[in-house]
Amino acid sequence: DAIKDFKERFRPRLLAIQELAKNGTSAAAQTAVQKLASAPLEWKTIAAEAGQLPRLFHRDEVLSNRVKSMQAGRATSADVIARIQQLAKADLKEISTILQKVQLLEAEVIQRIYIAEKPSRTKNSVKIARNADTLVFPDTNEYWMDELDKYHVNVKGCPGSTGGKTL
Repeated sequence: DAIKDFKERFRPRLLAIQELAKNGTSAAAQTAVQKLASAPLEWKTIAAEAGQLPRLFHRDEVLSNRVKSMQAGRATSADVIARIQQLAKADLKEISTILQKVQLLEAEVIQRIYIAEKPSRTKNSVKIARNADTLVFPDTNEYWMDELDKYHVNVKGCPGSTGGKTL
C-alpha cells in the first residue's frame, strides 16, 4: 500500500519535472520566474509552484545569483529558466535512481509474499542425488532463502585432488 501511495502521489511531480527537463519550461517555472522578478528567492514566494519544480532549487547559489541579476536588469527570465532546466535534469537522474530502488523493493516484497503463501512450491522442489561424492549440509526443515543449508557441493574432481574426496 505504501508503494502504491508513493507512486500515486509522486507521478504528477515526475511528469512536471520531465516536462521541465525536456521542454526547458513549464507553467510552474514561468509562474515562479514571474514572482521572482519582483520578490526575493525565498520558499514562501514560490511555495505554490515548488511541488512541480526541482528539489531544493531555491537553495541553489547559481540560481540565486541569476535571480538577483534578473531583478537588477542584468539577466533575463530565460537565464533563470535555463538554470531551472539544468536543475530539473539533475533531479530527474536522482528520481530515476529512487524509482529503480522502489521497483527492486516492490519485487522483493512480491517474492516474499509469494514464498510465504506457497511454501510447498519452493521448499525441497529439487531432488539432489546423495552419494559419497556429494556434500550435504544439515537441513533444519525451515526454509530461508539465504541460508547455506540449501546449497550442495559436489566434491568429485575438486582442484588439488587426484580423483579422491579431498577438500
